[in-house]
Amino acid sequence: MRELVFLVCGFLIGAIPTAYLYGKYVHKIDIREHGSGNIGATNSMRVLGKKAGAIVLVLDLLKALMPILLVKYFFKLPDLALFVGLATVLGHVFSPYLKFKGGKGIATSLGMLLGIDPLAAVVCLAVFILMVYFSRMVSLGSIMAAFTFMVYNLILNYSDKPLIYTSLGLFFLLMYTHKKNISLILKNKENKI
Repeated sequence: MRELVFLVCGFLIGAIPTAYLYGKYVHKIDIREHGSGNIGATNSMRVLGKKAGAIVLVLDLLKALMPILLVKYFFKLPDLALFVGLATVLGHVFSPYLKFKGGKGIATSLGMLLGIDPLAAVVCLAVFILMVYFSRMVSLGSIMAAFTFMVYNLILNYSDKPLIYTSLGLFFLLMYTHKKNISLILKNKENKI
């Protein structure tokens, strides 16, 4: 029962729409009606500016990181922390506060990786930065970072079944949230920075 409570709390914390709230209360606009319409850090940066993008990025990252660290170190449930992290990402993507429509889950996924495996987070962040630098496409960097996390675990943590299944699930979830971006990339019409 306690495990279920942690998972639900993780989902509800992850579901807090930081970009929407920041846009509404600081800039007096609905971020969903501007730019790509996404409630993530990238759209916040494009619509509201670099400062807003950075704030949303950090807050979205902390939505996953803090619950994971709490469960992992305060409650001493390291195995559950992995699933709480995934619950926060799912909450961000399917926010019940916005009729189950949310962001794409990248910043929250990074928070999850930092809480679960900091080295994996650094590797994935490096791949993201390199891909964005060379392609100028945040979406491509995000997809490749998720792919890297999956491959990283298949190679280095092949005996850790929960981690393998979670990294596979996370990869396919992020592919789903980026399906429009993938279509635009294939058509060479994706937005560049």
